[in-house]
Amino acid sequence: MNQHDVPVTGTALMWQEILSQPALVDAELSRLRREAMQAVGHWQRSPGTIYLVGTGDSYLAARSSAYLFAHYLGRWPVAWPTREFTHYCPATAQDLVIVISTSGSAAAATCAAVAADTGSRVVGLTAEMTSPLARACPWVLRLPASWTRCTPHTRDYMAALLALSCLTESIAGTPLAPLQDMSATLRAAIDMAQAGIAALSCPVASTYFFVGAGPLWPTAEYGAAKFWEAGGLPAFAQELEEVAHGLHLTVSEGDVVVVLVREGVHSRLARRLASGFRTLGAHPVILTDSADAFSEMPCVTFPPVPEEWVHMAACVPLQVLCHHVAERANLNVVQSRGGRDARGLYDEVRRAWLA
Repeated sequence: MNQHDVPVTGTALMWQEILSQPALVDAELSRLRREAMQAVGHWQRSPGTIYLVGTGDSYLAARSSAYLFAHYLGRWPVAWPTREFTHYCPATAQDLVIVISTSGSAAAATCAAVAADTGSRVVGLTAEMTSPLARACPWVLRLPASWTRCTPHTRDYMAALLALSCLTESIAGTPLAPLQDMSATLRAAIDMAQAGIAALSCPVASTYFFVGAGPLWPTAEYGAAKFWEAGGLPAFAQELEEVAHGLHLTVSEGDVVVVLVREGVHSRLARRLASGFRTLGAHPVILTDSADAFSEMPCVTFPPVPEEWVHMAACVPLQVLCHHVAERANLNVVQSRGGRDARGLYDEVRRAWLA
């Protein structure tokens, strides 16, 4: 399927993007593996630091993928927002700097150039091979072309996660079996999300909360970001343990709280939080790899995977949930604020900010 085969209406286009993700992995994995190996070269033997740099979804992809790098490489990478890294640039000649920007923005290109000046090995991840970022980087992993940048980003986000996984594999110097199985995992995640979300009884809410820990914390932030993009819906994200330190005071009766959790270390805390939110009159939804561990709560499940891979499986039900809410609320996801920005004022302000 290519972008010309895809329906052009809002939620229909978003749904086709979600469904296309397993095929994206099938089509792009081998090429991205080759490009990752070329980009990394002999760097895997360097004792330097790995920096993962991006903004928006790219920054969330960096943060959630940090756990993958740490697990297989035995050292933690450092995730930075693009302009912060550009200004403070802690990199040295021994380091690897991975700059992520689907559009290949000028800000990302400036960041790459600053890192290159330190002697770091700089790798760009972008879908635009004529972009400023692609021109600024000695090595580039080409992300699959975007179908659109108007819908809440699903396919593009998965492409960045896939490329970061290939870089992890190349630095580790050994094939990663969960990566080879990823298209099947995503297919299962879509099917499980559809079934689980269809069974939910919670209403369309005025406010949504997403909470998670470990790699599911930036994944929770990704979920909130999709709700902003879908229609300017009020949505907030927080780390699981931090919820009790003030965020709970903002929850009102009728709000929906999505708790992202794997069975295991955070299960007990997640159950306590969900029970408390129910007492407050909110609608808790557990997004988990084991519904049996939360039998007393509404659950949406995703396929069980090792914790370092959970960010790739768990982002899919968040995409499906966003699509579900957008359809129920009759939001036009290709228009600013779901069609509630007829004057284009919000887009005008955003363009001014990014200029």
